[in-house]
Order: sequence, then C-alpha cells, then structure tokens
Amino acid sequence: MIRLKTFYFLNVTFLVLVLGCSSLEVIPEPNLNQITVKSEPLCLSWNWHPFCVVSKPNSIQLIGVFNNSTLEKKYFLDYYLDSFDTDLPVGVSLKVDGVYYNLRKSATDYVDTLKISSELSEEVVTKLKATKNSISLSYSSRKNTLNFDFSSRQTDKFIQDLTELTNKTTNLQKLKIVK
Repeated sequence: MIRLKTFYFLNVTFLVLVLGCSSLEVIPEPNLNQITVKSEPLCLSWNWHPFCVVSKPNSIQLIGVFNNSTLEKKYFLDYYLDSFDTDLPVGVSLKVDGVYYNLRKSATDYVDTLKISSELSEEVVTKLKATKNSISLSYSSRKNTLNFDFSSRQTDKFIQDLTELTNKTTNLQKLKIVK
C-alpha cells in the first residue's frame, strides 16, 4: 500500500513538474501591421510593351495602406520609370485645377525598373476627387522634367481608382487574432 501511494505521489509530482515547466514555448500568432490596397496600373504613354502592367515605364499605381495598430490610413502614388534612367530622381508632382502639388517622396526602389513612391496628402486626395478638369503628372530628375497630361479617359479612370481605393481603405477595420 505504501509503495502504491509513493508511486502515485511520484507520478503526480512528475506530471506537475512537466506540465508546470516552461520547456514548451508558446508563440503568439503574428500581428498584421498593415493592410495594403492596390489599384490597377495606369499607363501615361505608349511604349514597346502593348499592355498596361505594373512596373511598365511611365505607369502609375495608387496604393492605400491601413496601419492595423494605429488605425492610420495613408495613400501613395507609385511612378515607374525606365531602368535606363540613371539620373537621380527629385520627385513627382500632380497638377490639379491649375495648381501643382509636390508629393512627398517616401521611397525609391532600384529593381528591374525604377519606382518612386510618393505620399498623397489628404488635401491632394480631396482635390483630386473633386476635380472636373484634367490632371497632369510631372516627374523631375537632376537633368530634366517629364510632364504627362492625362487624357479625359485617363483622368476619369484615375479618379475612379482613387475613389475606390479610398473607400476600400476607409472601410477596413482593425484585424483581431482570435485565440
């Protein structure tokens, strides 16, 4: 009988030690920092590639970013250049209703093509959504400036894409991880 109690005590003690021990590492699921919404690309000029795809030289794409931890929403315009453009990029501007808005450059990526990401402020987003006139994009490097006047079809598509992007980004809610 004493052996059975001792055996029982040792087994219970062993189980408590094993279960209470921190040899098992609990790793919480990763938290999503941001959610990104992207528009379809818009090509500003025709070149050797007949289709408008992301990263085609002289194409743009709108990006909406929702920060899951701060609930902040930001909007960006990505402008793609030809990889043969070796000058240092200065920045991108948008002309809306006759006024140029210099966009704050947030990143420059040198990969297959040169990509300049610029932040669209709330003021610029509001002006773009309200405009009935044509929009122009201006890219400047150290050596020259390229100006692209949007056609009426391009302007309509750009404003429609921006409106859809802001609506989708605004409707996003904080993601919660269920345990």
